[in-house]
Amino acid sequence: METCFLGNKKAYKKTVGKHSDFYHHAKFYDVSQLDPELMGKQPNFRGSVSAYHKCYLQAMLAEKNIRYTKVNPNAVYEKHYLEQLQKRINETSHLSSLNNFFKFCDSISE
Repeated sequence: METCFLGNKKAYKKTVGKHSDFYHHAKFYDVSQLDPELMGKQPNFRGSVSAYHKCYLQAMLAEKNIRYTKVNPNAVYEKHYLEQLQKRINETSHLSSLNNFFKFCDSISE
């Protein structure tokens, strides 16, 4: 799910200082412009792709003073956050897996 949560463009700080933990993530792959589902991991990252996406998400949100953990994911479950993900889906071909999930949820709620 962290990959999908990267799709909120408003959560992406456009200007990041070199001192920031997020700086190298942002230079590696700009999830505000490119599909987060297509992002791999930095070559020097020792964990899995999904672990890298979680690390990226945490650093990205920290730039906006938002704390995300698997134990406390409340920030990304807010209505406004999910609305931004839906907006991204509507405006681009990005986040196709999340789009399929949203469609499935709509189909079972009818």
